Amino acid sequence: MNKIKVLYFLDNDGPSKLQEEIIKELQKEFKNVIFLKVDINDSEVLNVYNVKEFPTLIIENDGSPKIKFSGLTQMLFIKRALNELIK
Repeated sequence: MNKIKVLYFLDNDGPSKLQEEIIKELQKEFKNVIFLKVDINDSEVLNVYNVKEFPTLIIENDGSPKIKFSGLTQMLFIKRALNELIK
C-alpha cells in the first residue's frame, strides 16, 4: 500500500482557517493518510516546497511530492487527488 502524506501550510487568515476545517473532515474519512501541519516560520521548508501563499497543501506518495494545491482548496478536489493516489 502506498504511503500517502498531506503536508499543509496554514497562516492565521480566514482561508487558512477554512482549509483547516476541511482537513479535519478529510482526516476522518482518510484514516490511512498522514496529515502533517508544517511550521510556516521555517523558511527552509517553505523554499524546499516552493510555498508562496497560504494555505498550501502538498500531497506526497511514498515520499515524493505529487500534487500541490495553492490557495483555499475545496474538499472535492482534495478527495479526488487522494483517491487517485490510493488506487
